[in-house]
Amino acid sequence: MHSNLVPADGQTPASLVHYSDSKIALITNSVSTILSSVLPAISMFVLYFLNDPLARLGTIVGLCFLFSTFHTVIAGARPVDCFAATAAFASVLVVYVGTVIGNKN
Repeated sequence: MHSNLVPADGQTPASLVHYSDSKIALITNSVSTILSSVLPAISMFVLYFLNDPLARLGTIVGLCFLFSTFHTVIAGARPVDCFAATAAFASVLVVYVGTVIGNKN
């Protein structure tokens, strides 16, 4: 079925590039680890500089969507794990907005 993709001499065609699975896994895991640690910190910085409460709530919704998408697509989390992590992330952001930013105003 795929015999037309590989030349008869067994050589890889010039238009195909082979990436090892271990290198792809290493890059994916590295990006996943970096984003997992940077996203909450960036979220708090963004929320700190927003003054409008409606904008803060909208930003929390958007950040939670980004967080859950990241965990589903990049990290490959199961739906129940993604839901639990996103609920915890949203809780931290809401408490942050209510205490730290609430005292700022």
